[in-house]
Amino acid sequence: MGLALAAALALSMPAVGQGKQLAQAKAALQAGEADKALALLEPLAQPGGEAEAYNLRCRVEYTLERWDKAANDCEQAVKLDGQSSDDHMWLARALGEKARRATFLNAYSLAKRVRTEFEEAVRLNPRNASALADLGEFYYSAPGVVGGGINKSEMVAAELDRIDPARAARMLESYLGGNARTEEAPAFVAHVWLAQLKKQLGDAAAGSRERAAALAMAQEYKPAQDLKY
Repeated sequence: MGLALAAALALSMPAVGQGKQLAQAKAALQAGEADKALALLEPLAQPGGEAEAYNLRCRVEYTLERWDKAANDCEQAVKLDGQSSDDHMWLARALGEKARRATFLNAYSLAKRVRTEFEEAVRLNPRNASALADLGEFYYSAPGVVGGGINKSEMVAAELDRIDPARAARMLESYLGGNARTEEAPAFVAHVWLAQLKKQLGDAAAGSRERAAALAMAQEYKPAQDLKY
């Protein structure tokens, strides 16, 4: 289908019809039917189209690991609706994947954009738990020269604890189960945070185990000693 024809179809399609087609495309994306989703979105993600169509196509391209196309579509979504937290979040994710595969100088520039987009996503919707988790991961893993930092990551984790403790618990479990532990974020401290979250989530037994793990690593660590179950 030519671009001119696709654009004409998108502009002539009734709003109700476009909404139904967007819903069908989203369902296809969730079902893993990438080709079907792209076919549904082709006449919609064109000049004059809606931000949601570009966002959905960005996400389909993201699943296909076509990072350039994903970033281009999400950038267009942001241009059309700069107030969408999710659009900024997905743009940051696509740019992040590009940065992983870029040359050093390009990766440096892209990483700064990734941080900016994640921060904007959180600014627009402070309760966007997915954006908060991604921002926290960026701060944790990125060097200070592009805006990373353990202290920043801890601040984001504290906010995530407040609005979505289950997600914050999964982040800590991932950290403790991985090979990227650092002295700036000692494992015994992570065990204490996780113990507190498990207690908050109503799993006192798991919390007690995390406290014991912390004390096994640092028996004089007072926050671990002070935890009560």
